[in-house]
Amino acid sequence: MARLQRESGVSNLSTAEVGRWRYCNCLAPASTKIPCKEDATRVQGTSLTELPNPSQGYTEKQRTRTHDLHIQQNLQIGRLCDITDPNVDVIYISPVKVDEETEQYYCKLLGLRAAVLSGNPQDASELHDRFTILTPEAVDTFSNHHMCLSTLLKYSPKTLHRIRNLTQGRETYIVGRVPHTDDLAVAEMLGVPILGTEPKVAHLYSTKSGSKRIFASANIPTPPGEYDIYNQEQFFRSLSQLIVDNLLVTRWLFKVDHEFGSNGTAFCDIAAHLPCYAWAVKERQQYKGETWKQKWAQEKVLQRIAQELPPVLEHYAQPVNRNHYPTWDKFLQALVSQGGIIEAFPPAESITCLTIDLLINPDGEIQMLSCGDQIHSSSPLQCVGSSVPQCSVAPDILTSMCSSIGEACKTRGVLGYLSVELVTFIDPQSLEQQIWATDLDLCYSDQLAMTQLLLYLTNGTLDCRNSRLTVPAPPKKVGRSRHNAQPAETMILDRVAVLSTRLVHTNLSLVYYNVFFQMCKAHGIGYDVKEKEGTVFALLENQKRHRIGMMSIAEDLQGALMTFARNLFIIHQEISAPNMQGETNFKETVQEIESILGVTEENKLKFEE
Repeated sequence: MARLQRESGVSNLSTAEVGRWRYCNCLAPASTKIPCKEDATRVQGTSLTELPNPSQGYTEKQRTRTHDLHIQQNLQIGRLCDITDPNVDVIYISPVKVDEETEQYYCKLLGLRAAVLSGNPQDASELHDRFTILTPEAVDTFSNHHMCLSTLLKYSPKTLHRIRNLTQGRETYIVGRVPHTDDLAVAEMLGVPILGTEPKVAHLYSTKSGSKRIFASANIPTPPGEYDIYNQEQFFRSLSQLIVDNLLVTRWLFKVDHEFGSNGTAFCDIAAHLPCYAWAVKERQQYKGETWKQKWAQEKVLQRIAQELPPVLEHYAQPVNRNHYPTWDKFLQALVSQGGIIEAFPPAESITCLTIDLLINPDGEIQMLSCGDQIHSSSPLQCVGSSVPQCSVAPDILTSMCSSIGEACKTRGVLGYLSVELVTFIDPQSLEQQIWATDLDLCYSDQLAMTQLLLYLTNGTLDCRNSRLTVPAPPKKVGRSRHNAQPAETMILDRVAVLSTRLVHTNLSLVYYNVFFQMCKAHGIGYDVKEKEGTVFALLENQKRHRIGMMSIAEDLQGALMTFARNLFIIHQEISAPNMQGETNFKETVQEIESILGVTEENKLKFEE
């Protein structure tokens, strides 16, 4: 993807944008010079190109085991909306071939911007000249090699040549996703710098143990646990001690260091399956205050838990992704060989997970770009989407925590985009809200890409420091007569969006996109550019067509959630039959939304069995 600065000059861009150019010198080839802030204010007519690259630079083993890697990388197609700046064009490097139908859809979608700005649907048009989608030719050559997009681009001389032609005479820099050494190779071939953390540093602190070190140095609360675990003896010893110290925790999580998402996560409900758990709780109640922390007080309980723990895990511990780790033994072997962590699951019935996207600018400024409450589907450990902005944590507390995390990252040479995951709940003893930091990814997130689409189609502003999404209402002229009209009034409206790029339904592959949109139109599923409400889809590929992105926008959280759930229900009904339900996460997602809303049983949406 590339952002191209047009003829109006770089002085029209924000200070944050200028700061990014300066940072590019950090990882630039020696021959590349990026104008500094002072230069940018006086060089008129200078063009700027940004080349974001949605490449997942994970290890070869991780990429090999990732189903539909090419589609996973294309979940960030919302980054096309960097053309929000009128001085910017986009070149999107796509990991999948984009057919004429899909490209035409994005021409129409991006062409809604004029109608959004004016509030007049008639101003919508197809946009052709503001973006270009390129697919590296190596996609066909190495279709079975599970290469990340940067590697495919590295071996695509025709695509590289075209990028050079498109960016000729323009200052250029690359914005990646998950860093990879081939990002550096592509940058060298194109002669352009990179905005992002050096790959080795990024991979070090994106591990589960690495993120714990960042949080510890930032003095951010984290779940009780242990990290940097590399052998079974250490694993069982640490878990036994953690259980004794935290008997209120009923579920424990286990995470492999170098895995991403929930692929390398397993869990076990210790309270339900450990035979001596109830006895241990009674033993704990015999001691007051700090006495229980003494080794002599814990010795008997610790010894019995250590004896019972291995068979309990063997029978009841469950890896979240059975395709990666079909058994507990294989999961434990991976954890101790690659390194991993043990982490407490919050001891509460109501738990909310948050994703916060940050940008560390080279001038030291830390920006919050997106904040959302996660929505889950089949498992509370698998995120399928989020509601933006978040409404679970006080904005001032969230801002302070993110600032501390950003500062800790800066001291370790981390700059650019990063994503933080938090969990919040009410402590059952103190009845006060607890906030734990649970994960850190040094990359550009899918949530942030969809947020870009959200802001593009609403002309809105997401103020993460106040957890508020605002959009301008259509201007209304007020006056006594046509000849004596007063200036237009500008009203600000609040909006909430529910967004996801991880919706799956195998029956979608039976319906062509043009039929799908006709079906949605017949049921009133669409987007109102005047009111800035409704639903927008993100098409991810045109081969299997079983995955889709969707965003619903409404005046409040309840409205956005209800619209999102209603859409899923209608789509499922239209593309399914009693004898052909298909594999989908629609049903579980709707159930999650219903639990959030607290919808009564008689009003719940019902799927055909």
